[in-house]
Amino acid sequence: MDLTLCTKRLALVAMTDQDIEFLTDLLTLPIVNRFEQKTQPSREEAEENCRSLLEKAKKIPEAGALRWIVRTSEGDRIGQVQITCNWEDTREWEIGYTFLPQHWSQGYATEAVERLIRFAFEDLKVHKIVALINAENKRSVALAKRLKMVQEGFLREARLIAGVYYDEIVFALLKTDLD
Repeated sequence: MDLTLCTKRLALVAMTDQDIEFLTDLLTLPIVNRFEQKTQPSREEAEENCRSLLEKAKKIPEAGALRWIVRTSEGDRIGQVQITCNWEDTREWEIGYTFLPQHWSQGYATEAVERLIRFAFEDLKVHKIVALINAENKRSVALAKRLKMVQEGFLREARLIAGVYYDEIVFALLKTDLD
């Protein structure tokens, strides 16, 4: 299965060992973690996360996880998108994404995640895609809505970040939602 996914402006290239330094730099930026982490991840933790996803990719398509490096048409690495199996029996998978701040608000996340969703439904035969989003993360909430994801839940004080509780919104998408 070819794991390179292309859009009009982007190439999503399956993560390799050569991407770990870029991803470690990206995943340890405080600004990209402010809605996600109870503590700022160390470089070692971020690197271990990357290596773990490389191992989980070997379990595709039945289970596991995949991560792509998002590159511009010029080849610049600007972010990552990922999909992880939550429930193998029901074929529910969770999406996630992180982009360098200088590439926010340019439509790259929407374009990359739309392509990832199409791949998940068509190639992985996923039944349901979910996104669990900190309610304070207005950009991610807006992205989920642009992608026609349906809000299925609102979890009060579900995330504890730096001693503060935050609400979480559960968004989901079925292939039939796109028809």
